[in-house]
Amino acid sequence: PSYNQGAYIGETIRSVLEQDYPHVEYIITDGGSTDETVEVIRQYEDRIHYWVSEPDRGQTHAIAKGWEQATGQIICWLNSDDWYYPGALATVARTFVENPGLQWLNGGVLNGYDADSIHHEHVPSNSSLAECLGRRKYGFHQPGMFWTPQLLEQAGPLDESLHFCFDHDLWCRALATGIEPLRVPQPFTFFRLHRESKTCSRRSEFLREDWVIFRRYQDKLSPGERRQAREWLR
Repeated sequence: PSYNQGAYIGETIRSVLEQDYPHVEYIITDGGSTDETVEVIRQYEDRIHYWVSEPDRGQTHAIAKGWEQATGQIICWLNSDDWYYPGALATVARTFVENPGLQWLNGGVLNGYDADSIHHEHVPSNSSLAECLGRRKYGFHQPGMFWTPQLLEQAGPLDESLHFCFDHDLWCRALATGIEPLRVPQPFTFFRLHRESKTCSRRSEFLREDWVIFRRYQDKLSPGERRQAREWLR
């Protein structure tokens, strides 16, 4: 998914196209950017499976549009200001092959302002539904996540009514369905921090949607778990 990230998207695209794994189906859905994004995409379009630039209903809708074009056995999304480290997708594919029946992989992510300025290393850990809803010792980070289409069949698609925490909603639904991720500590992805990103600039809106999601799934918890998760989130 992309919108007006022309300053960063070239690095993102190259990180995918330069992977040493040959079976990559790469799809870009741009929301009608008004900056240099489309010009950058055109430089690589002969190596991109599908791309479009047109108005959409937001990031969640853009991701759903991309998945409609996808045919792969492992899927994910990479925002247009992040990048994959070399060898990431080959390791992900090998992990799924070595673990038959695996539906969800939870990998490492490095957060930073640029490649030479790592702010924080996200080490994946698995969370209970209560911990996930309460954001307690939160072990999930979207850029390091990979899963199968079967997970979406069981847990359901992304919710387009959410614009900030739709990934968190998916993790909670998967856990509530009984699907647990396999944790792989290796960092697969660089998550870029910058002032314009939603993560850095709109924290209060993330928190508002956290409470929406808590209310959706709180009945999946025991009374004690519910009280604890509410306190953690508060």
